[in-house]
Order: sequence, then C-alpha cells, then structure tokens
Amino acid sequence: MSIDVLRLVDGSPILTGEGWVPLPAASDMSGISQKQLLRLAASGGLGLWCRVPRLAGYLVPTCDLEFDTPSLGAIGGLVLPSPAEMPESATESILGGVLEIPMTDSIGIASAALAEDLDVVEIVAFQAPKQPNKVFIPNEGVRILVTSFELSTVEVENIRQRWAEKVTPEEIGRLQEQQKAEAHKEVTTAGKKASHRFSDALEAFTREVLNDKITQPKEIERQRRGIALFVEFMGDMKLGEIDGDVLRTFRDVHLATVPGRLNHAEAKFKTKGVKPTIAAINASGQSWSILSAEERDLRITWICRMFRWLQPDWLNSDPSISLRGVSVLTKSERKIEDQTKQRRTPFTQAELTSIFSQQWFVSGKVTDALGPNRKCRPFEYWLPLMALHAGERIGELCQLQLADVKQTKAGIWFLHIHEILKGMSLKNTSSTRMVPLHPILIQAGFVEWCERLRQEGYQRVFPELSWEPVTRYAKEPKRATSEMLEKLGMPRDGTKVFHSFRHNANNALIRLSDSNQVPDRIRLRVLGHKAGDGVNIEHYFNDYEADETTGFVAKLDFDLPPIAHFNMDDGIKSVQDALARKKGRRRNQEDMVLNANQN
Repeated sequence: MSIDVLRLVDGSPILTGEGWVPLPAASDMSGISQKQLLRLAASGGLGLWCRVPRLAGYLVPTCDLEFDTPSLGAIGGLVLPSPAEMPESATESILGGVLEIPMTDSIGIASAALAEDLDVVEIVAFQAPKQPNKVFIPNEGVRILVTSFELSTVEVENIRQRWAEKVTPEEIGRLQEQQKAEAHKEVTTAGKKASHRFSDALEAFTREVLNDKITQPKEIERQRRGIALFVEFMGDMKLGEIDGDVLRTFRDVHLATVPGRLNHAEAKFKTKGVKPTIAAINASGQSWSILSAEERDLRITWICRMFRWLQPDWLNSDPSISLRGVSVLTKSERKIEDQTKQRRTPFTQAELTSIFSQQWFVSGKVTDALGPNRKCRPFEYWLPLMALHAGERIGELCQLQLADVKQTKAGIWFLHIHEILKGMSLKNTSSTRMVPLHPILIQAGFVEWCERLRQEGYQRVFPELSWEPVTRYAKEPKRATSEMLEKLGMPRDGTKVFHSFRHNANNALIRLSDSNQVPDRIRLRVLGHKAGDGVNIEHYFNDYEADETTGFVAKLDFDLPPIAHFNMDDGIKSVQDALARKKGRRRNQEDMVLNANQN
C-alpha cells in the first residue's frame, strides 16, 4: 500500500522542524511509501539531498557548463568536465554535510531508481550551498544507497498535510477500531505479562539483570538509555503488540536518525531526549553525524537480550529472534562499506623507523620528551614496543595487572592475558593466553619497571590510565597514538592506527611460518586466535606454555633503531604527574577496578 492512512493523519513532530530525514524515516513519519516519495521526486515535486563526508572538488558557475539533451537517468543534461578540464571560472573547494542534488539531477536519478529498481546510484554534482547559480562537482562521484537519500522535513510535511486533509473522519474511525481489535487479539495470546508496557519490562530488566551484571553505573545507564530509544520513537507499547516488523521499523527507520554523541548534542542544543535533539539539529542547519552502524547494532543487541530474558515469565515467544546477530546494514550497504572502507595496514619500515626514533625511545626518558606543553607517559614508550613484538590488542595491554607479568620455573617472563577482574574484557575466549616477553622488552627494562611499580604500591602495569565504560583503559592511548602518527605525517584515514602494530607482528609471523621457522598454530595462539577447527582442537588441545613459544616470539626482528633502557625514576615521576592531573572522582584512584571484584 502506498499510504498508511493513520500515520498520514498523525504525522510526526520531527517533520514540523526544519532539516532533513532519510527516505525510510520520512516514509514512516509521513505514512507515504518510499516508492511514492521517489515518484514525487521524479516528477519534480520533492527535492533530494544526501549526507556526504568532506569532498574535494570544484565550484563551477552553471552558466559556464554545457547542456546536453536530458535523458532518463542523465545528470540533468549537464556536461560535467573532468578536474583537468574545468573552466577558468571554477574554484577548488571542499564541501561536506547534507548537500542538495540539483533538481534536474534528482528528477533523472529518482526516475532511474524507480524504473530500474536500483539499490545504489552515483551522484556526480551537488547544488552549491547558498549559491543557486553554482554547482559543486566532486573530483570523484559519490555512490550512495537510494535509501540514504534525505528529504526536507518541510517539503514532506507540506505534502503530508495536503494528503491528510483528504481523509474523512469516518475512514479514520474505522481504521482505528480495526487497529485496536487486532492489537487486543495479539496481546491476549502473547503471554502472562503481554499487556505490560515496554517501560515496565525495561525497569525490571535494569533492576534484575543490568544492575547485577554490570559494575559501572555509567554503563548501566548507557545500556538502559539505549534500550529506551525504542519508547522514544515507537511509544510505550504493550509487549504483546511488539513483533518482528515493529522492531525492524525501529531498527531500519528510527535508529538510523539518532545523532552520534547524543550527550554532546543535548548539551550543545540544550535539549533532553532524542526527538527534541533531532529537531534542534535540523533547525540549526548544522551537519551532525548519526549513530554509527556499530553503535546501532549494539543497541539492537541490548534490546534482543531484554526480550530473550522476558521468556517465559513475561512472553510466550521472542519477537526479536529474527534480529539477533543481523547487522543494521543491508547487503547493499555492506557492499558499499566494503568497497569504501579504508583497511588498516601495517607500518612500513620507514614508518617504524620514524616512530621508534622519537625522543623517548632514544633517551628512555618520558617527562621531557615532548617539551613543556605536553608530557609523555610510560604507556607511550611501552605499548608500541609490546604490540609490535607479539601483536597484543591495545585493550589487552592497557588492562594488564602487575600480577599478570609472570615468570616460568625455567625463568621465562611472560604476560598472562585473561579476564580475572570485573571490568576487564577480552575479544573472545581464544584471547586468553600466555605471551612470552620479547628480548627487546627485557633489554629495555620492562621487568624492572614492573618491579619498581610494585615497590611504589601500584597494582596495574599502566596506572596512569583511567577506566571508562566504552573503551575501558584504551581511550587515552588511542588518542595519543593518533596524535603521534599525525605529527609524523601519517594519513589519518583509518589505515594507520595502533592496531597496525598487530598487523606488523602477524605479517612477520606469517613469513616465519612460510619458511618453517614458526609453526602456524603457534602464530595463531600468540596472537590470541583459535589454534584451529575441529573436535580435537576444541576439546583436547592444551594451550602452549610460555616456555614453548618464547623462542618463536624471539625470532621477530623489525630492524628498529637502538631503543634506550627505560629510566625508572623518570617513569615514576611521569606516573605521579599523570595521577595528579586526574580530575574529580578519578583523582587518587589509580586502580579503577576494585580488588573486591577479584574472582
């Protein structure tokens, strides 16, 4: 059906503000189907916009472009020159955010999308913001999903109001009675507490599950609020009225409109709640990123967990079962993401030389390594060395306790990577392992440094790091690494990050495995992967001891510049300075996970 009459009549408060919403959201809020909205665009009755990252290109006066005969799907009849053939009047520019597709283009694009049932289209020109006589031509076309088109809330609301005026009161009453009857029938057969509201279930789930399983109040509130997004968009529905279609509408339509960094947006626009914040962002005309696909997946996972817990005491069946483990991205979206995503890559030899030629590696001192305005900390010396020479993940290293730095009876020093305290986290069960320390770490004084920390009364290998619920101890190291790599001139496009050290370690171990110097199964276990597949590995394999793998880890050689021995006194001073800079409740709390939580 092209129109959901009751939705058409009810409308949505989001449409009453100025701004843009994605095509699926515009359809759900207005009751007008996506195809019908595209037909309006194809007839020139509705503009199309799209949200794009910052793009390099040219601003060109329309009068300096040649026109060809428009055809179905053509770019408005404009003949667009390549970057090398731009007219003299063109000026280089970088634009991003929500950009309008020229009306002549949107007519052709919408027509083609309907006629050919396209999932993906390519946009090669945009209307220049606030310059009606110019177009912006990016250096490369932008491929987007048809469902990623954004529509003006004002235009959609005007159309909705005109169409809603034609609906008679008799038709509205009939449809409302039909809706009530269907909802009552579903509720009475769904379960003992199917008539309870979503908010009732969330309150019970928070009290009995979240409060029991999660130690940090901030994380409890983050998950509770993430689940409560359902109520903000769908209303406080009775549990028995919620089915897979309702949940998919929430996931595919509404969740895709939630602003990223919602707390920041609320603080900036002085709002409370998602809908008022979206309306405020739209009214401001500012471009604000939406919640990432990973964060949307996480919120759906939380909702699925709650519905699974509701059985059988509340509901007879789980309406979320079809959403479990399914990404918010469609197959087409995943394809585009795979094509455009910048893959993490290992550091080149020149880049490794640049990284390990920095002052703190040359002198072994961290307090004066960056000058008077920015103090280096011990983790900036140790983490890159450790990750490069065994491939540990950043989270695994940052949460290490001094008790995890151990020695075998044969005298081999190793890191015991595991989850022993609440608040610690590993990627999966295969991540638990014993990783021998590389000779370079021993020579640089890592064991001595850990002993000095014990003498000073610390419990963690990196006491200067603070815990927070999302990235745990890794937030500051990630930020510092990005800052360091940018200073060294490496691209900040996601290809070079801390995880690149792990890529270097993996690639080196693969080459040693290819030359029969390191068994591949040992490579997998050193990196925290499964030793292999099959029942024999899964049920009968006893993991390698550090004594068995130390000789293989020692084979890793990256031809680094000389690394100075770490200055212990200087390191302790740096830790003390870092702890003194902690603010609020974190001051004087170097161990953010209490010993009382120890298993």
